[in-house]
Amino acid sequence: GGGCGGGGCGSGDCSCKTAKAEKVVLPEALSEKVALFCAETSSAAESAAARDSITASVRIWAETVLKVVEASQASLTSTDDKIRNRGTLLLADVLESLPEPDQGGGSLSEAELVTLLRFFTDRLKDEPCVREVLRAAANLVDRCPPAASLSPELADALVQAVDGVFASVHVQALALSDRRNAYIIIQAAVERGAPIAPAGPEGAAMGLTHAMDGERDPRNLTLCFKLVQHFVKAGLVRVAEDATALFTVFSCYFPITFTPPPNDTVGISPQDLRSGLVACLAGTPLWGRDAMDLALGKLAAGELVSGRLDSLDVLAALASAHGAGATFGDTGLRQIWSAARLQIVDSNDDKVEQRARSCLRHVIRIAAEESLAAAEAGPSDSEMTEDGVPAGPLSALLREVRLQCMVEAKTPEEPRCRRSCTALMAAIAAHPALAAPILADLVPLLTRLFLLATTPQRQLAALQLLRDALLSSAALDIYMRTSPLLADQAHPFAPYADEVLSLAASAVSLPGGTGEQASARAVAAVSLLSDLISLPALLAPARATEAVNAVAAALLTSAHKDARMAASEGLARAAGGAASPDVQSAAQLAVPLVLDALAAAVREPAATDASATTAPPSAELGAAVSALCRSSAGALALALPRLQALSPKGDVMEVEDGGQAARLEEVVAGVLEGIVA
Repeated sequence: GGGCGGGGCGSGDCSCKTAKAEKVVLPEALSEKVALFCAETSSAAESAAARDSITASVRIWAETVLKVVEASQASLTSTDDKIRNRGTLLLADVLESLPEPDQGGGSLSEAELVTLLRFFTDRLKDEPCVREVLRAAANLVDRCPPAASLSPELADALVQAVDGVFASVHVQALALSDRRNAYIIIQAAVERGAPIAPAGPEGAAMGLTHAMDGERDPRNLTLCFKLVQHFVKAGLVRVAEDATALFTVFSCYFPITFTPPPNDTVGISPQDLRSGLVACLAGTPLWGRDAMDLALGKLAAGELVSGRLDSLDVLAALASAHGAGATFGDTGLRQIWSAARLQIVDSNDDKVEQRARSCLRHVIRIAAEESLAAAEAGPSDSEMTEDGVPAGPLSALLREVRLQCMVEAKTPEEPRCRRSCTALMAAIAAHPALAAPILADLVPLLTRLFLLATTPQRQLAALQLLRDALLSSAALDIYMRTSPLLADQAHPFAPYADEVLSLAASAVSLPGGTGEQASARAVAAVSLLSDLISLPALLAPARATEAVNAVAAALLTSAHKDARMAASEGLARAAGGAASPDVQSAAQLAVPLVLDALAAAVREPAATDASATTAPPSAELGAAVSALCRSSAGALALALPRLQALSPKGDVMEVEDGGQAARLEEVVAGVLEGIVA
């Protein structure tokens, strides 16, 4: 506030502590108490006693705030700046002493609120008293009812208060708390729907621009960012020139670099500021292109990680708020693609890479939805490209994607090329309209690369990229099923599923390469098969069963432990509820095969375990049976009778070797324990 006024502020060096110990004889008349408080000759004890008496009288309804104002006229109209300030200070203290409206006692009526607000608005022109005027006015606006209960008279009083702040107060010349009070007055009006335009000779937007220009305190900045959003929502930012001026002021804070000091008690986090500023930047199409250029510039400048993350968030927020085509245009979409792709390719930070992929997917999906909706609503002869994509921003973006990524996909074993293809996967996962033409180029290319490869590294990279493309397109499954325009379309990967299945099945046991290279290649092939069978509707029932059998064969015959483990996980996933019924049945029927192999492994451990590296096949096969049974009740129903038969206690098998019997009992117990784990 503007000082304790002798009322006991509790600070260590304040004279009001001594004042409380003194006895003061107060006059009876309210005007005389006011004069005693305001007089420069009054002691601290006399000022404190006078103020406490006045505030107590108002709280118990013995006096009203308006009567205090009336009694203060002599001090409020004094030519002495100090006396006027003391009179204004007293009124601010009286208002702050009142209980909140919902606590009863000392509440202000609507008429009093209107009168007092207009009174303090007029006094905003009195520069020596402006701090106390702002404090009093901020207290009053907090007492105003919500928008639904706001009368025209009170709304007009709020308008005048905001107009007074814009026209008469140089906000940035004030102390932190006084600036905050100015923002609170503006916020109260706009939140309550008061029609604050034009609010000054330059308009509301320019008034806010001048008020917040140069603000540095994080608490006040959070308020300023909210004010910008409120002004946009209320339609107070209408003129391009005003929007540019306001954008120039608040955009200078981007990106946020605030770090709270040690032992911070304010509670403003960097994320609070970031989210507020991002919302401002995405607030209106009037500065949409400027915000895009700002974000792209920060990405190109190699900002800190937090700055690049915020820039990507701004681009995504702009697309969500105002559309990708309208905000970015053909050129902007291609610029965003190139900038985000470079973040994926060149960034050494996982968060930036993930955010860039997410941003690309989000922006491209919105652009595709807009293009297809426009083509659907337009004339029947709307121009379409040979890829079935509407001519315009989306087709231009598709050309850019192909130009930058398809060349690099020819050398997928190169790390930079592989990272570049990660951006390609984001485009595939964005929308079927892009996934279909991209997959039409990519899958045949990778298939040829695998078949013609002369090194295991290229074979492995081709398989991994095929799997990435499958998983990226699989992300479209739910989106397509919930979209009225896409629900009847075939999945974009469906035309290539059979071809990829045959290639992956052949790659499981492909010869060539060192042990480590061959193992990684086999794992990639098994994983690709497992993903194919776990995605419904990609394969015909007979082909899906063939794929399951290929995974089961890898579990039973692969020379590579990692490939066998991948096959075990794939079978368990296929037997569960997410796969199609045909796939589930085929995976469950693998249980007898695995149990037969398990029995053979126990009977002839030396012959079977020779290919194992760290664990015997019997342990692997037992774990595979347990995983199948945990994922599927059908698999469990098939396994339990056979496990009973496998156990020597079942009296079904004849076991001559006592050691073999012990091993069988141990294996069966391990499988059962794994099922209930």
